[in-house]
Amino acid sequence: MSRASQAKYKKLGLCIFCGKIPPLENVQACRACGIKNNEKQKKRREKFLELKICLCGNNQLVTKNHCANCRTKHNAGTKRRWAVVKNEVFESYGGYKCVCCNEKEKTFLSIDHINSDGAKHRKEIGSTLYHWLMKNKFPSGFQVLCMNCQWGKKNNNGICPHQSEKNKNAKNK
Repeated sequence: MSRASQAKYKKLGLCIFCGKIPPLENVQACRACGIKNNEKQKKRREKFLELKICLCGNNQLVTKNHCANCRTKHNAGTKRRWAVVKNEVFESYGGYKCVCCNEKEKTFLSIDHINSDGAKHRKEIGSTLYHWLMKNKFPSGFQVLCMNCQWGKKNNNGICPHQSEKNKNAKNK
């Protein structure tokens, strides 16, 4: 199928492969064509891997699957997708701001399990926390903390030293 035909079908809101029915949500192909195309792509990838050739045709692989150029593109795409996921998670939990000390430097911030059961939870879910949070519609029980507050909480029986200090100051007043 030509690129012109695919562009025409896409513009009409139809599957870019068969042009008969609307595609699935957020995809350009109907279910049947998507499955068929995935099978073709899988066979093509297997053939190229067997020959130790990158999908672009370059035979100088630097990783198991990619030449240097494709690896760079792949890494950049992965980094962009991860940034979108991370932004969505942080915005759902109040933005890039530590709930304890108001730290706003993105590189210092992470998602914290409020009940300090993160290790147990990560073993249960078996995937990245951010993807799990999105899939489960951002449940309660999580908060944004900077790493200082996370470590302080971990080493102070679940209470950040900032909170201990605030409690002492409140009692002294």
